Amino acid sequence: MIPVNELATTRHGTVCVHRFDAYVGQSCLLYGEFSGEEADFLCALVGPGSVVVDGGANVGALTLPLARRVGEFGLVVAVEPQRLTFQALCATVASNHLTNVRTEHAALGKARGEILVPPLDLTRAQNVGGFSVKGHSAGEPVRMLAIDDLKLPNVTLLKLDLEGMERDALVGATETIRRCQPMLYVENDREEHRAALLEDMKRLGYRCFWHKPPLYRRHNFRDVRHNIFPGIVSVNVLALPKHDTRDFGLEAA
Repeated sequence: MIPVNELATTRHGTVCVHRFDAYVGQSCLLYGEFSGEEADFLCALVGPGSVVVDGGANVGALTLPLARRVGEFGLVVAVEPQRLTFQALCATVASNHLTNVRTEHAALGKARGEILVPPLDLTRAQNVGGFSVKGHSAGEPVRMLAIDDLKLPNVTLLKLDLEGMERDALVGATETIRRCQPMLYVENDREEHRAALLEDMKRLGYRCFWHKPPLYRRHNFRDVRHNIFPGIVSVNVLALPKHDTRDFGLEAA
């Protein structure tokens, strides 16, 4: 078999990455971090004892710094639907002794059920994190969970990077959002549902701001000056409940 995973030494610990993944894998291997500005921003939102849902956790490159930040009395629930990527996520969690991380092999949606997820060929160069699990008629059966199914007593931050399933996941988090009023950090880079996703969050009583961190930062962990991601940013929305008056210097969405 072709080796498809590799342990990358990063700023926050060891990450089990897919060797041929164009973004998370290559970034961790070359720079010793993935989206370092995003990681720092997320960690600034939470603190010791916080509870985070990391929806679409991939191999755990951002789960890891969040787990370090919330500490032994906090919790990160890391959810990932791709089986092989989930296994890498578990390797990241185990190799860093993260007893405060709970991993779930599942997709996040409106309600409990099942979804078919085609397995990825990890021997092929690709953007593993950009693959959408929505709408396939063949594949491996994977649990579908609603965030409300997690029955978390408290949530500080919902982080959703679900490649087109973000709106469904918000529907499935309705009770959790009503009860806990968590901050929301949601990928919103798909033109076809960008406006509707913003409206969903505003309808829930949230104020929305754009956050567009670059994938590369000059002062990366390995001090590598060559930027293999020129001009590439993540397009995310930070949504804050109306009682939270901060704006973090961000542009309103």
